[in-house]
Amino acid sequence: AGEQVNLSATGASTFLWTSNISPSYLSCSACSNPVASPISTISYYLSSADNCTIPDTIRVFVTPVQKINLGSDTSICIGQELTLNALNGVYSQWATLPASSFTCDGCSSINMIGLNNITYVVTDTAPCIIGDTVVVGVFPNPIVNAGADVEILSGTSTILNALSALNYTWTPALGLSDINSPNPQASPLLTTTYIVEGIDINGCMNVDTVIVTVKSSLCPIAIPTGFTPNNDGVNDVFRVFSQCSIRPSIENK
Repeated sequence: AGEQVNLSATGASTFLWTSNISPSYLSCSACSNPVASPISTISYYLSSADNCTIPDTIRVFVTPVQKINLGSDTSICIGQELTLNALNGVYSQWATLPASSFTCDGCSSINMIGLNNITYVVTDTAPCIIGDTVVVGVFPNPIVNAGADVEILSGTSTILNALSALNYTWTPALGLSDINSPNPQASPLLTTTYIVEGIDINGCMNVDTVIVTVKSSLCPIAIPTGFTPNNDGVNDVFRVFSQCSIRPSIENK
């Protein structure tokens, strides 16, 4: 469809072209070489006013134009997989803009992984098929930040702080006040690694972790049973051993 064909008649001095449908889409009807531009399959009948002439018929077949359909331009997150389909294609040939080493001849569909913004161009070797292009934009993943690791005493809590996303989900839920809050209160009984999954406005996702170390609120103390202050380098000083901050006092009884 949309193309022209030259008809040619010989064997007479006068000619008359007619068709089985109207209009005939001929450049002239009383000439020997009309140009036919039909939009659908049509039959042309040729006759002549000359004596002793036999009419003739020619059929022009029109193949409808088809357009490959790659769908609308779209966007995905970096690293995400996408399937593109060349609908209406017969023997589709794929290429990219900017040009790359990627080609796929005869492929009705391709699978791609989002790395950079890219345009796919598809043509077809079959006649009467118009190609198509589709632009695939690639969004970066958010840089989710769950904050620095923290230490708490057993029985206390801390506030976690997640940044750089729109929606959050924390796991495990144990010890958290709200798993979907960017700032949940964490009260774990044991040292726990919390994972936060953040999704941004483009639907892209990333994760980060924060370790909440739980230390015992009890403070063990080691007290020596004696010391020998004789300057021999062994047990000359009385020391109380503990990880806590203490201030010992000695009573002389």
